[in-house]
Amino acid sequence: MENSYSISATGMVRLSSFALCLLLFSSPSVRAEIYQGIEPNATLQEIKARFPNADYKPVNAAWVTADKAFYRITGTGLVGELYVAFYDDRPASFTSMTDAKAAGNEIMAKFYLAQWEKGAEAALATQWVRWVPPSAIPVERFFGRYGKPVKVEFNDSDMAPYYQWKEKGVLVTLTDDFKKALSVEYSFTMAEWFASCKKKYDLKICEKFYSK
Repeated sequence: MENSYSISATGMVRLSSFALCLLLFSSPSVRAEIYQGIEPNATLQEIKARFPNADYKPVNAAWVTADKAFYRITGTGLVGELYVAFYDDRPASFTSMTDAKAAGNEIMAKFYLAQWEKGAEAALATQWVRWVPPSAIPVERFFGRYGKPVKVEFNDSDMAPYYQWKEKGVLVTLTDDFKKALSVEYSFTMAEWFASCKKKYDLKICEKFYSK
């Protein structure tokens, strides 16, 4: 199942539509659950630096396209399996570079050229994280941390039951009896995207898309 949260790491022109989507589900003042310290837009290179001895395997999920990647991460010290979905901005950067050149904007053309020439590990930016524990976890543990959701929801693609805490960016896929968690998906709130944006772009740009 592909997570619906996605954002371009360098294509700021695309941020407005994504920010509008996130505004429906989160508040800039709310902090999401950051799993294993993997923040929004963390590159594959940065994650490998954080877990240098882990095993990294690309997963050819059906939804993976030219501008996406999906990795399975395992290893001693990591409990269960970690899956990370990435956005690859290089295809969009190539198009933007071509457009900038045609418009005679050499400054932006050089900027997009630099993005396009990045290696894969530096270009792949984290969009969401999924943790699959080695065995199912009693769902009461999540209730103790986040409170109990009003109702069980069902995934559109496979009718799998799940609980979701949108304000925390946490989605727990359940067993059919609703008693245990099979996997936990971590997305990011507006606060995390804003903090990530400030690390990479001009503050005014970030405030335009992520502030109230």
